[in-house]
Amino acid sequence: MLQLRSVRCATALLLLAAVCSPAAADETLKPRGEKITLQLNLKKGDKKTLAHKMDMTTSVNVGGQGFDAAVKMGMYLSTTVDDVDAEKLHTLKLAYDRITMDMTSPAFSMSYDSKEPDKAGANPAFQMFNAMVGESITLQVTPKGETKDVKGIDELAKKLQEKAPPGVNVKQQLEGMKNAFEQFTAYPDKPVDIGDTWTRKTKIAADPNMPMEMDATYTLVDRKDGKAVIKMDGKMAVANGMKGTSTGKFSMDEATGWVTGGEMTMNMAGESNGAAISVKGKTTISDK
Repeated sequence: MLQLRSVRCATALLLLAAVCSPAAADETLKPRGEKITLQLNLKKGDKKTLAHKMDMTTSVNVGGQGFDAAVKMGMYLSTTVDDVDAEKLHTLKLAYDRITMDMTSPAFSMSYDSKEPDKAGANPAFQMFNAMVGESITLQVTPKGETKDVKGIDELAKKLQEKAPPGVNVKQQLEGMKNAFEQFTAYPDKPVDIGDTWTRKTKIAADPNMPMEMDATYTLVDRKDGKAVIKMDGKMAVANGMKGTSTGKFSMDEATGWVTGGEMTMNMAGESNGAAISVKGKTTISDK
């Protein structure tokens, strides 16, 4: 049970960290006196796979006794544009191309790569990952990144539920796939110049037992080579009482609205069931 909860926690935190999809940039430059519109502007047939890689350490202290658990996790989420209608409503197919995980703690260690599905063994969480890879759901998304409809979650959840560990809500895990995409659509609701800011509140429920909220402020800090560089500062709150911050930068293609990469750091702390818990993590996102 400890192993399963650790996997679910790592998955949920990875999706939360993805909100920040950051990239390198220095201090905010001076405004140019020209504003740009950042939005989703894709063509039918476009496809991109983003690699979300997280390196996270969780420290737990109970009655003066402490231990650390380290997780390295990778999720490779592909997005294919099936259609763009006259109103610019995008029909997008999302699928996990690959999932990897390495976890170590004083009590156990385990490793997984969906490229080697036969090595998943009897671990029920990894068996579920095996079943998820290659399957897809479909979203209809506006240019501003608002999801208008989601198709395929109920059918896929029913198909995968028999492979899921006891107590795991597969539909909720698939909602996490949708969340991972939506967290890259932090578009401003108006044209922006360098130095302009906008805000966004995000709810994450990849783990139904640990819903999270992010309240973030975004700032356009630079434009170069056709890419907008955006800084993010966020505050996080988890249902179990943990709170924290996340900071980072990410780059976005100005013409299409695709996120192209970045880096984020996260720090959280709190108490759960009498244990003091702190989480430090770094997430990198790349389109390569």
